[in-house]
Amino acid sequence: MSSFRVNSDPVGRSGWMQSASVSDKLDPYPHFFIAGACGVGSYIAYNRLRDQNLALVAGGIGLAYLYSGYLIGNGEEKLGYRIATGASLALAATAGPKAYDTSEPFHVALASLSAAWLVANSIKAYDTAKASGSLDANLRKAKVYVNQKTGEFEDSLRRARSTTDRKLDELDNEIRRARGY
Repeated sequence: MSSFRVNSDPVGRSGWMQSASVSDKLDPYPHFFIAGACGVGSYIAYNRLRDQNLALVAGGIGLAYLYSGYLIGNGEEKLGYRIATGASLALAATAGPKAYDTSEPFHVALASLSAAWLVANSIKAYDTAKASGSLDANLRKAKVYVNQKTGEFEDSLRRARSTTDRKLDELDNEIRRARGY
């Protein structure tokens, strides 16, 4: 089994984003913790609450966190944080409405933690994408695509205008002939 390495800050963060560097020293262990918590929640949902759907959702989110922690620990931060962001979003989407409806401390705490995890994982996903240069490359590709589509649209518009002008000229000529001009 490979050992996990301690991640360093891939982007020279400054200001408020330096707080995210605390997770650099802890990663991937918080992901394993939340995966375990989701596993316990899945067990409780299935055995105590008799809710198979909730147990399946909690288990799936836990597996996503477990896999993202594994990826982060083995140096594939970009994919790991993207998966963790998706898992955090799914957890917030399932815990948030329940916390809003019941206002029970457990559900409120779970929704709050999932929201915090969503923010933290989103920041880390953005940082790793920015550090790898894929963000700039994707923006360049998007700009080229938009320019290409804009050019195609302008050509199509020019053709439509010339067709419209030609049809209007033909209609004008027919009206003149009909009136005897």
